[in-house]
Amino acid sequence: MYVTYRAIKNNSATELALHVADHTARDLEFLEKYQHVYLEALQDFRFLASVWLMAVLFRMLILLKYR
Repeated sequence: MYVTYRAIKNNSATELALHVADHTARDLEFLEKYQHVYLEALQDFRFLASVWLMAVLFRMLILLKYR
């Protein structure tokens, strides 16, 4: 945050660009390192969503049958 403020104050586009590039590189390294965690969480979410949908459909079927 301070680097961004200093770059704007000094009107230094180069310093600001280097700062943004550094943060982007760190973010990409983080995503690459923890990509498997995100994929596992997505698979778990898909599984839970499908189980929930099956339960809702089963309940609707029961309600329609005993209406």
